Amino acid sequence: MKHESRLNPREQQQQAAAESTTSTRGAPVEFESVEEALRQDRATTAVPPEIALRLSTALPKGPTAAPTPWWKRILGN
Repeated sequence: MKHESRLNPREQQQQAAAESTTSTRGAPVEFESVEEALRQDRATTAVPPEIALRLSTALPKGPTAAPTPWWKRILGN
């Protein structure tokens, strides 16, 4: 009996795309530490533009002044 694919055309495209990405990945890479894995992921993964924009507006542009210690606020020095 012949095996027939029961996938619709969209599922066939998704399966073909998944197979092509797994074939281009190559051999798995082992890391000595979590930090190395994160560095490699950072180097290979692009940040989406929406996230980059939100980060740039949320983070300060330069160093900020340290807050005044509580004892200076109380003593007035």
